[in-house]
Amino acid sequence: MSTVRHRPAIERGVERGLRIWRFVCTCGAAGDPHYHRTLAAMDMQRHVLDLPAVPEEQRCRVPRQHRVPHWERCDVCADQIPLEWW
Repeated sequence: MSTVRHRPAIERGVERGLRIWRFVCTCGAAGDPHYHRTLAAMDMQRHVLDLPAVPEEQRCRVPRQHRVPHWERCDVCADQIPLEWW
């Protein structure tokens, strides 16, 4: 089974002589062209919020070290038995 990775970004371009920004994602999603970067960032945020939640046992426990965004499963932390302190 292939997992779809979401790596959203904002691309800059030129349309009809004016600078535009557009949200794009590696999953194939893309936003409308905007003349303000903030509007493209809002499209990107909306896309991230619409993604399904990752189950608790598959979330990353140390996202900064593993560099895993909160909307994706962590291959390092997932399916590991948590340590119990006695």
